[in-house]
Parts: sequence; C-alpha cells; structure tokens
Amino acid sequence: MNRFFSVFLVAGALFASTAYCASYTQDFGRISNLYTNPDGAIAVHLDTGYPNAIAAGQCSTSSGYWAGLAASNSSLKAALFLAKATGSKVAITIQGCEVGGSWLKILDVYIN
Repeated sequence: MNRFFSVFLVAGALFASTAYCASYTQDFGRISNLYTNPDGAIAVHLDTGYPNAIAAGQCSTSSGYWAGLAASNSSLKAALFLAKATGSKVAITIQGCEVGGSWLKILDVYIN
C-alpha cells in the first residue's frame, strides 16, 4: 500500500507541474523587419527568429517568420516602431496564433 501511495504522489506531482506550466514563450533579438497596414495589423520579424515559440509549438500552422496582431493598440505599435528605429533589443512574448494561423501571436513586448 505504501508503494502505491508513493507512485500516486509522484504521478500527481508530475501532472500538477505540467498543468501549471506557462502557456507562452519569449524570444529575444532585434526587430529586422516590421509590417503594418491601414487596418491596424502589425507584425515583426526578429533577427534571431522565434526558436522558443517554434520549439514549444505555439502555432504549428505558422512559418515562424512573423509575429504580430491583426489589430493592435497604439502603445504596442509605438513600442515596436521605437524598438525598430533605435535597434533596441526586445523580448517578445508569444502565445498562440494570429491571422488565421499565419503569424505567431504577440502577447506583449519588452524593450531592453
């Protein structure tokens, strides 16, 4: 009975640790390309790509080249334009897909 209880505890701990893992990833680099359109979409490509998002399978239908949003607020756009213009390093948080699975979806951006 003691061995069964130990196995149950280990299995429970493994399940709990995977259930509470973050559902997002972060990739770091400089913005090498920036895309925007009149409808409010914005997308960026990092000079390092998005290896963490791709490895985690954030968006299996995306090529992994672009990360963006179909519609974005002005503060996120300003941050991305500023980072591109100044050549600053950024950390881009990715969670899921955007634009029908064509882009990795940006959750937030940190400018270093």
